[in-house]
Amino acid sequence: MKLYLIRHGESYINLPDWQKGYIDVGLTELGHQQAHALAKWLPSHIPTMNFLISFHILWVYHIW
Repeated sequence: MKLYLIRHGESYINLPDWQKGYIDVGLTELGHQQAHALAKWLPSHIPTMNFLISFHILWVYHIW
């Protein structure tokens, strides 16, 4: 069995001027580019998955 841990793309919380705390925010433009690159890369490197675990927050929907 293989376990792949994939982090989301850059979100606004990752920016240095972000006020600390938690809020459900989306991806930055760079984060969108990173998510699209992952979506293109993933099927050719991991053709089948038995299951996928994901968080239910805004940026996850941009990735999948």
